[in-house]
Order: sequence, then C-alpha cells, then structure tokens
Amino acid sequence: ADGLTKHEFTCGGSCSSFFLDEPVTVIAETLYMQKFGARMVNEVIRGDEVVHTAKVEVFDFDQQGAFKVQQDSYQLQAGDKFRTTCYYEDGSTFGLGSQDERCIGILLYFPAKKYNDIPFACMYSAPFPCAQEYASTDLNDYEELGRTFGIGTPGLPVTSIEPPTPSNSNANTDSGSGENVNEFAPIPTPTSQATKAESPIGKAEFMQVHLHCLLVIALSS
Repeated sequence: ADGLTKHEFTCGGSCSSFFLDEPVTVIAETLYMQKFGARMVNEVIRGDEVVHTAKVEVFDFDQQGAFKVQQDSYQLQAGDKFRTTCYYEDGSTFGLGSQDERCIGILLYFPAKKYNDIPFACMYSAPFPCAQEYASTDLNDYEELGRTFGIGTPGLPVTSIEPPTPSNSNANTDSGSGENVNEFAPIPTPTSQATKAESPIGKAEFMQVHLHCLLVIALSS
C-alpha cells in the first residue's frame, strides 16, 4: 500500500566484542531517517533477549528531523547485538545524497572506545569484523508498520477523564477576611537569565555515516 516497506539491519555481537573491553553507558539515543520515514525501532539484544528498545512510532522528518528518544541511561556490554528497523511510506532509495534515505541509530556513550583511532560503529558493509544481516520487505498495509502508539490493550476498560470545570467566578471570598483569593495558582514568572549548567563530560567524537548503520558517538573519558 503506497509503497510501504520495512528494512531491518542486524549488527552481530562480534562488533561490540571487537570494540568493547568493558561495559559502556549510553546516555542519549537518536533515531534518524529522512523524508519518507514512518516508524523506527532500535533494539539491543543480549543472548536471545531484547534488553533495550528505543522507538519512534510516528516519524515525520519535517517535524522532527532526528528523533531524540526519551529514556533513562543504560549499559552496553561486549557481545550485545543491535537490530535497527526502519519503515518507509513512499520510496526507499538509500544513499549519501540529501534526497536519499537513511536508517541510522545514534548512541551517545562513555567511556570512549576506539580501534586504530576509529570510533565504535557498526555500518552496513563497513570494514570491521561485524556479522551483519540486512533484509527488506514490502508491506501490504499500515497495520504491518507494527505501531503500538494509541492502541489500547484488549480486555482493559477505557476510562474517560473529564477536565475540571471552573466556577462562574474567577475569585472566591476568603471567609473572615473579605478579600478575593484566586482560584488557580499563579503562573511563575521566569527569571530574566537562565543559568546554564556545565556538563562534566568532555567533547564528543563524530564519524561519517553511511546508509544503514548504528552510529555510536563516544564521549571522551
């Protein structure tokens, strides 16, 4: 339907074993596609168990660009593998051009890990000892996108919550004082200048991206 497609890229555990000699902590995760991206999922698999899932159920490049996942920090260990799945609505021509598609999971982590000055990364057809698999599938309809956002759990009751209705008057009279008291708490006024906290973590390292990949940005230790 309308050119719906699914593209799944798996980076085997040999890649994390190659780069990681100790566990590292992921503090931020971003999911990136381009114009035709519809949904994206990035999973960390340890053994046969999915131990972490990051996803954006409804991706809109014009609204989001790159989607910053709201989540707690988590650890990666040697032997962990990644499964990055991207869904597209119309067209799926991959490349480095501005009109070409992408399917990239970007992880910000520490401490930094390198091999011959190359940061930890797992890219499709990259020159690393990483067992990689790639599969693409044509989808029949939007249900096959696998979205769970906004879908209720079967068998559970649906509760409707009505917002409170304010009284006809915007003020109440405080008994005994005769003064008007506001019904609602006042909105705090922001200060004229916000204080910017300094990060205890050093500068980030970056490397060029390609097509399907798990791009890892390491923070200097």
